[in-house]
Order: sequence, then structure tokens, then C-alpha cells
Amino acid sequence: MEPMQLMDDLDALDLAIDGFGERLALVGDRWTVPTPCDDWDVRWLCADEAVINRLTTSIGERTAWEIREDMRDRAAAGGRGIER
Repeated sequence: MEPMQLMDDLDALDLAIDGFGERLALVGDRWTVPTPCDDWDVRWLCADEAVINRLTTSIGERTAWEIREDMRDRAAAGGRGIER
């Protein structure tokens, strides 16, 4: 039996981003279609994914959750951040 070869984190991220891009191309004009999550439509899901991808490439030692919370705090304080 051949040993399983693991991909590194950046290769896995690239693969996930490519897969999401393929699905995003199928959205067309259906941005307001609901998702299984009650408060989210396709537009919010895609926006969240874009933020997570951006954070994932720049987090270093911090988790994406910590950075996202910081961005929400800045937005609430009137600074630049993400708002929903």
C-alpha cells in the first residue's frame, strides 16, 4: 500500500478557492436566493467566503475568527471593517 501524500495548507487553500470559484460562476443572477442558513442569502455567503479567503492568506499566528471579530469591532466603532 502506498503512503498517503498530504498536500500543504496553501495547496489545500488554492484547491478550495478554485472549487468555490467554479460554483460561484454558476450563480448567475440568483444572488438573493436563500441558503440553508436562515439569515443568509447567496450574496452574504459569497461575501463571507471572500472575507475568509482574504483573512486566511494574512492571519499568521491569529485565527480567522479573531481577525473577523476585530474587523467587526472596528466597523461598529465607525472604522473600516465588515458589516452585515
